[in-house]
Amino acid sequence: MGIVSSQTTTPAASSTPASSTPAAAAPVATSSTVANRPVSEWETTNMVFLTTLITDSNQMLTYLKNENLAYAEISSPQLLCDIRTMQGRAPATGQLRALQPAPSGYRCPPIPDALTAADLNAGMAQLESAIKHIITGENSFNGDLIRLGEAETQAACDTFAKVLTDLQNVPSQPSTIQPGMSTPIDTIQSFLTAVQAGDRDLVEILTGGSGGKLGVEMWCLKGLQSFVGHTTFKRPMRNVLTHNDNQNANVNVDGFMTFTDPGGFPAVKNTCHFYIDGDFKLKASGGNWVIVSLPNYQEALCDGPTWWGPDPHIFPSPGDAI
Repeated sequence: MGIVSSQTTTPAASSTPASSTPAAAAPVATSSTVANRPVSEWETTNMVFLTTLITDSNQMLTYLKNENLAYAEISSPQLLCDIRTMQGRAPATGQLRALQPAPSGYRCPPIPDALTAADLNAGMAQLESAIKHIITGENSFNGDLIRLGEAETQAACDTFAKVLTDLQNVPSQPSTIQPGMSTPIDTIQSFLTAVQAGDRDLVEILTGGSGGKLGVEMWCLKGLQSFVGHTTFKRPMRNVLTHNDNQNANVNVDGFMTFTDPGGFPAVKNTCHFYIDGDFKLKASGGNWVIVSLPNYQEALCDGPTWWGPDPHIFPSPGDAI
């Protein structure tokens, strides 16, 4: 941990070790266009599930209004899966006749805003009641129950529309994560915390981006939208500061992460494990350190959950690297 000394030479007596802090001190840049960071973090990771619930509900209503009761019945098991995902419940649902739903396998955390969460719960209760009345009405040849189910589905869709409005009008609330940028290690630790929490706004600050865009590509061209909010760092990263001239810094890291690819959401859960081995490159900007390049990563052999075998490295000799 810390600055690496040369293996072959001894620094001259007059040399001065580089400090970990840029030459000019300045307040940490925390400007943001995001009014409510906790809600923004929730949306980054979980909005796809809410969108799926609303889309499926609107489709159910369309079937009912178009007098296509058979398709409405087919939609019911999947809607129950959508509801369970949003409620953070186990994905398994009982079959309705021979219909097979596609459970997401996820348990969505509550929306961190009381009004929005209350409206969402109300809409899901209306939708569950609608499904119950529609299926019971079909099984008992009771048209009154089916028509009641249609009215309840309409009410649920109206409530979900209000949920989207609630999300646009959430009160201002700062992030609970504050970016540490006074040293290269502080910046990297804040970056990892923000990626795991789904705080894209903070990731933007730490990479020197602006206007909703990050200052670096995140491990792949399309990974920017994917890794933030869908990545867990499984164990503390070993880090060694290998260069610091108060303008540029290099930190070698060694760690492990689990990435859940949201490309197949909500029905498909695809989890990959990656070994991180390489260098964070940083630059001094406004008295703080920002990340300009990320370390290499490679998929774990045998796709293990926390480790890649006893000896993942075979370094050439001489050298040993880090």
